[in-house]
Amino acid sequence: MSASKYIVAEDSGTSKWKLALAFGGAAFLCAGIYYKFYANSESTRDKKPPKKPSKTSGSSKAKNGTAKSTVDDQTPLGIAMKHKSTGNSHFLNKRYTEAIECYDAAIKACPPEAAQDLATFYQNKAAANEALQNWPEVLSSCSSALELNPRYSKALTRRARAAEALLDLDLALEDYTALCIIESFANQESLVLVDRILKEIGMAHAKEVFGVPRNQLPSKNHIKPYFNGFCSDPVFKEVLSEKEPADEEAEKHAVSNGYLRAVQHMREERYDQILECCSNELANPLSPYRARALLLRGSMYVLMLDRDNAKKDFNEIAAMESVPSEFRTVALAKLGSMEVAFNNSDEALVIYNRALNIDDKNPDVYHQRGQMFLMLSNIDAAIENFNKVVELAPDFAIGFIQKLHTDYRHACYKHDLSEAKKVIAEFEKARTRFPKCTELYLLLAQIYIDEEEYSKAEDQFTTLLANEPENPLGIVYRAMLQVQWKSDLDGAKKLIRKALEVDPMCELALENLATIHVQTGNLQDGVELFNRAIPLAKSLQEAAHYCALRDAAVAQIKVVQRLGITLPSPSQF
Repeated sequence: MSASKYIVAEDSGTSKWKLALAFGGAAFLCAGIYYKFYANSESTRDKKPPKKPSKTSGSSKAKNGTAKSTVDDQTPLGIAMKHKSTGNSHFLNKRYTEAIECYDAAIKACPPEAAQDLATFYQNKAAANEALQNWPEVLSSCSSALELNPRYSKALTRRARAAEALLDLDLALEDYTALCIIESFANQESLVLVDRILKEIGMAHAKEVFGVPRNQLPSKNHIKPYFNGFCSDPVFKEVLSEKEPADEEAEKHAVSNGYLRAVQHMREERYDQILECCSNELANPLSPYRARALLLRGSMYVLMLDRDNAKKDFNEIAAMESVPSEFRTVALAKLGSMEVAFNNSDEALVIYNRALNIDDKNPDVYHQRGQMFLMLSNIDAAIENFNKVVELAPDFAIGFIQKLHTDYRHACYKHDLSEAKKVIAEFEKARTRFPKCTELYLLLAQIYIDEEEYSKAEDQFTTLLANEPENPLGIVYRAMLQVQWKSDLDGAKKLIRKALEVDPMCELALENLATIHVQTGNLQDGVELFNRAIPLAKSLQEAAHYCALRDAAVAQIKVVQRLGITLPSPSQF
C-alpha cells in the first residue's frame, strides 16, 4: 500500500463531508446520508423491543387516520376502531396472537376509503408480529401499510428492521433512506441506521466483485507508486540503476525474451509485456534469474489481483534459502500487503513476522506493517514501525513522509497543536530533501487543507504539477480544493475530467466526479461513474467504499421515484 493510497482511504472520511458542505445548497436527498457515511461513524443502533402500536389513529386532523371521537361506533370504521382498541389492549398485555386477530378484524371491517386508518391497522399488526419475531409477516403487513401511506415513518422503520432480519439489505437501505428524507435528515438515529446498512451492504457487494483476477493491469499511475513503495526490492533497484546483473556465465543461460527483456519493458513502461517475459524466463530450468523473475511476476499478479498465482510465486522465493535475504523478505512484504488488501490482517501479520525472522533489518516489512496498523487504527504500533523504517532507510522518501504524516495525525488526535506545527515544519524541510516525492506534496497539501490554509495547499499542487503535469491524483485533489476553498464546482468538474483524460482508470477521479453528480442531484450519472470505479478498486475496503456510495445513490433513486419527489436539476446548485 503506497502512501498515496493512504490519502485516498483517509479522504473517504471527514474531509469528504467538508467537501459536501462546500457545495452550498447540496441536494437534501444526499446531505444526511453522506454526512454519516463520510464521517465513518462507528456507532450502531442498539436493538430495542418493539414499540407499542398507536392507541388511536391520531388526534383531530390526524396524520395517520381519523380521530376516534369523530367516528360513529356503529359504522364500519367505528367497528374497525373498536377492534383496534381491543387489539391494543392485548398488545399491552403481551397477548400478541390475540392482538393480531383483533387487528385482522379491524382490517376486514375498515372501509377502503379510510386509507390512513387501514394503514395504521396494518402497522399495528406488524408490531405484534415483530414481538413474535415473525419477520415475513412483519414485512408483509408493513408493505400493505406503505401501499396506503408511502410516508408512514413507523411502517418504514419496522419494515426496514424486518428486511434486515430477512437479510434483504437492499430493501432495508431503501426504507431507511426514505425515512431520512421524510425526517429531513434531522433524526440522528436514522442517519446512523443508514450508515450501518451502507457499511454492511457495501462490503457484501464488494465481496461479490473484488478478488476476481483481472485480465489487464491497472494504469501506470498505479503501477509506478506500487513499485516505489518498496525501497529494498532488488528487481526495482536494477530497473532504476539501468545496469544488468554482471554475470557472464549467467548470460549464457538467459532467455532472449525473458527476464532481462522484462526489465527493459519496466524501464520503458511497457508493463503489459512483463508477465510473458517473466514466464518465458521461468520456463527455462537453467535460468540464473529465477528469483528475480518470480519476484517481478508475482508483483504483476498482485496488480492484477491474481492472488493465488502471486502467493505461489512469493512463497517459492521465500523458500529459496540460497538467494540473498532481500529477495525473500521483499517477497513476503509484498505477500503481506496483498493479504491486507484482501482484509486478511491476521494472515498478513503472520507473513510479516516470517519476513522479520529472515531479516529484521528490512525497511519494507516495517513500512507495510505500519500501513496495516494504520488501517487498523493502531496508531502507536504504526508510529513504532514507521520510526523503524526511517532508522533503517533514512533516504526512503515515502517512508519518511508517511512517518511525518502519521505523527501529524497523532498530534491532532491528542490536540497537541505545538507538536502538529513542528511536524508541519519538518514537512517543509523535506521539500528540499525530497523535491520529486509525489506523496510529500499530496500529504502536505492535505494537512494545509485541514488547517484551512488553502493558499499553501494550492502551492503544493502547483509544485507537484510543475514536476508531473499529468499526475491524475494531483489534478483531482486540486479540484477538490477548489470546491472547498472557492466553492468552484464547475472548475472542479473540469479538472476532474482532465484527470480522466490523462488516466481513464483513475478511480479517485471517478469517485469524486460521481460524488459531485450525486450531491447535485444527478443521481443516475453518479451511479454510472461509481460502477466504473468499483472494478478498479485496489483493496476490498476501497471496493466496499465505492459500492456503498453507489448503493446509497441507487437507494435514493428508488426512493425518489417511490415518494414522487422531483430533485433539483444540477443547474440549480
